[in-house]
Amino acid sequence: MSAPAPLTETPAPAPAVRTRGLGKTFGAGDRAVAALRDIDLDITRGEFVTILGPSGCGKTTLLRILAGLADATAGEVSLFDDAGAGTGVGQATADGRISFVFQEPNLMPWRTVRRNVELPLEVRKVPAAQRRARATDLLDMVGLGQFHDAYPRELSGGMKQRVAIARALSYRPELLMMDEPFGALDAQTRDHMNAELQRIWMESGTTALLVTHHIPEAVFLADRVVVLTGRPGGIREIVDVDLPRPRPLSLLEDPDFVSRVARVRTLLGDR
Repeated sequence: MSAPAPLTETPAPAPAVRTRGLGKTFGAGDRAVAALRDIDLDITRGEFVTILGPSGCGKTTLLRILAGLADATAGEVSLFDDAGAGTGVGQATADGRISFVFQEPNLMPWRTVRRNVELPLEVRKVPAAQRRARATDLLDMVGLGQFHDAYPRELSGGMKQRVAIARALSYRPELLMMDEPFGALDAQTRDHMNAELQRIWMESGTTALLVTHHIPEAVFLADRVVVLTGRPGGIREIVDVDLPRPRPLSLLEDPDFVSRVARVRTLLGDR
């Protein structure tokens, strides 16, 4: 009788994002300004990660590098590294595997809500019927099913950002990046949008990376909060947020939630 085959461990899935020694310096010589240094970060597929740090620490610069909108000056970035060879950030962006939501929704005022959502699909020459069906499904998912034919001027700020998120999800990106999309909203609307974003992310199954300066928002949404140091930005600590989902807004008053917010605030030096 032959001996049983040795047990082998199943390799962990490759991360959606991996950085090693990532750095960014603007300018050269006496005018060089270091914005980021030695960023080592792995983001698991399907994870929601938020990035916090002092003003000017390089949060947006980091996000732009990961999205292929800026180049690093040191270190390495790989995305969706299934085979171990890495995928170029610019190529991943071009292939539609990455989508970006900016601080402003940047909707085209002459296009209806549905046609704004359809725009990335139109650029990719997706047939009209498929574009319309996809936009309809996404607008229903973000709670704007009754506003297909409205124009951006008819929407509130929160509704415009929902359209921007729906547009970003239109071609089913594997990685959704957001740069303070709710920064201009009032506190009550922002809380509501955080709950909506959590629901949308859970339904979409995408990996999410959010830059924010709002500590409760970062903790409420995240599986992990990446806290950066002051400039040049480096990782001070990564805080796990192992609270069950879906998270209701009542969680904002829960002692476990409050303790995590306090921990992040302490790391930022904002006591």
